[in-house]
Amino acid sequence: MTMETISLGFLVKDGRDFLPLAYKNLAKIADEIIIAIEKNDSGIDQALEIATYDDRVKVLLVNESEKSVNFLIKNCTKDWIIIINAGDIFSDTYYLIRDYIDNYSNYDAFTIKKNKFVYHLGLLDAKESEEICIFKNKGIYFENFNSTTEDIVSPIRADTVWSIKDVEIFSLDGAKNLRDYMQIYYKNLTNNNKPLLDDLKNKIITGAYLTKPNQKELPLILKEYFKL
Repeated sequence: MTMETISLGFLVKDGRDFLPLAYKNLAKIADEIIIAIEKNDSGIDQALEIATYDDRVKVLLVNESEKSVNFLIKNCTKDWIIIINAGDIFSDTYYLIRDYIDNYSNYDAFTIKKNKFVYHLGLLDAKESEEICIFKNKGIYFENFNSTTEDIVSPIRADTVWSIKDVEIFSLDGAKNLRDYMQIYYKNLTNNNKPLLDDLKNKIITGAYLTKPNQKELPLILKEYFKL
């Protein structure tokens, strides 16, 4: 059985903080990695550094005359396309994506739930957002499409779609200062206030509050990043 190939496309906007983390998290299943980045973006140095040691990586400046997602699609050459933001971190079960693509290639697309960290009342909450798609490369572009991956909620002209339940995405696009927050949290941690701060951490970092969008553990790569 011939293995299907995967193009991984990163949309980078102010990607300095999380691009290396997102790349490290998902690069193992990709055959080609396209980093589309705006000119003078703060993440361009990180993107170019990644390209120096990974020959699968191409760093391209986004063509301002067209939508960045379509720009990525046009530059993806493999059988399947995954387009994500530079702050999207996959759960530790990300490797299952390759299994789905190889074993269920009769499907046109797969969707994955994305949990997004956002600012709310001065704190960071985690809430569910739309699903993103992994779709077959048919050279089909998106119409009436904004520049962010949150708008990829359904694949274009995909007749058969499988919702992957055992893989999740944690989006850090709205959490630029999250690591600073965690450092403050641990600096203030004492035996007396540990129960209170643990509860606060659970609410803010893992989303373990009334709506509980994130029932699963954070990915190991995020635990290492936040020193959890």
